[in-house]
Amino acid sequence: MPMKTSSANPRWVSLILFVLVLSFYLYTLLPSLAWVDGMKHQQEVISGQSLTLAEFPDSLFASDPFPFARLGVAAWDHPLYVIVGHTIIQLLPGVDSLWLVNLFSAVSGAATIAVFFRLCHVHTQSLAASLVASLFLAVSHTYWFHAVTPETYQPFSFLLLSSVYLFDKHERTGQKSALIASLFVLGLAGSIHLLTFFAFPSAALYFLISGRLRRPGDIHPRRLVAPGLAFLAGFSVYLIQLFRMLRTFPIAMVMGPVAGSFFVRDALVTTT
Repeated sequence: MPMKTSSANPRWVSLILFVLVLSFYLYTLLPSLAWVDGMKHQQEVISGQSLTLAEFPDSLFASDPFPFARLGVAAWDHPLYVIVGHTIIQLLPGVDSLWLVNLFSAVSGAATIAVFFRLCHVHTQSLAASLVASLFLAVSHTYWFHAVTPETYQPFSFLLLSSVYLFDKHERTGQKSALIASLFVLGLAGSIHLLTFFAFPSAALYFLISGRLRRPGDIHPRRLVAPGLAFLAGFSVYLIQLFRMLRTFPIAMVMGPVAGSFFVRDALVTTT
């Protein structure tokens, strides 16, 4: 049974929580250059191109006068993350670029906590329980570390959890607009990280357990067109970069890294 709710407005509480968590993240934020993966993310966001592709000579690339011509789509590339981060840097030329990349993690990390609070409050109707859960997540070591260093996980988590929140709203209210928005945001998450596609087996399991698959009207193809197009619209950033890479490299060279074949081979070599 849900706990008794408070009279406080959860929207204002989530906003205050965002400010407080962001303040903590800013206080503990990495001030400049990171290391290992973080340094790679900083270099890619500042340059607007993938680290591996930046080393290739111009003669290997098809003519492409538009920005982000060397932004790849491999499993270790994160197109939307680089594009948004690079755009922020271009809009704020007087601010240290390394710090701005780190700030991107802090803001998106605090925003994720706010969304998490709203989702908890919807299902518990308890401000206290939702606040405790949100604050514990905010200061947990791994989550905090990813929020104060340059990482793709925080923007990705914000979009993924926002998609879950919107889908939950659709399930509770029946609003089709919430479902369309959920799939659009999920597509944006996919443009940051391919881990997004693990959400689809989870969604299939949800529909199976909830019995929705036994109600054909809920999964009629006509009802899936708009959400499907919304997902493709959000995922279009990734698809555009994919097509740009295919103009230069054979499909085998592009799709292998997309599927993470390097990590699979490395794991097989390690185990043997």
